[in-house]
Amino acid sequence: INRSIIMAKLTTSMNARLVGLLGLVLVAAPYGVEGLATPLNNNNNHNPQQQHPNRDWVADAFEQQGNVVVGPQRALIYDTTLRDGTQGESVSASVNDKFKICQRLAAFDVDYIEAGWPGSNPKDATFFERAKTELTPHERSKLAAFGSTRRKNVAVQDDAQVQALLDSQAPTICLVAKSHSWQVTEILRATREENLNMIRD
Repeated sequence: INRSIIMAKLTTSMNARLVGLLGLVLVAAPYGVEGLATPLNNNNNHNPQQQHPNRDWVADAFEQQGNVVVGPQRALIYDTTLRDGTQGESVSASVNDKFKICQRLAAFDVDYIEAGWPGSNPKDATFFERAKTELTPHERSKLAAFGSTRRKNVAVQDDAQVQALLDSQAPTICLVAKSHSWQVTEILRATREENLNMIRD
């Protein structure tokens, strides 16, 4: 696996089966997203590599012991204090505050530090720009930039929010996407096909 793990964090308003694997979140969506989730089945002849030939690392991460599947033995910590944590009532952090918190989290050896959404506000954009020179390589290696898929009816190369994610030079990017048909049609006002293209792009 590339050291830069791109995380797919798909949201849903209803229950979804979530399987955490090495920092990658796979969601069993109400309708299929090709390449993201494979339905479980009890057919011993089933070969997941026939459907997803590039995902052999997923199968390799698990071991079948009788009727029990044993996964990775280490939990990775993905901290969202600097983004989700700052959205609470009466919570505000300056750029300098975010640097202090980030450095303390790195000292705790948190695996991933979601430091903000560079495409959503000037404060987060400033943080990631300064982080290029003001954080140590160890601290920078833990940064994750939060963002979303491209907007509907906009080419990915023309989407300013996607470009801001790339410009952040964060080693990890966490993308949020819609995985429920109702959210696609009623919130995004997009077709399911367009939503899949937004995710794929």
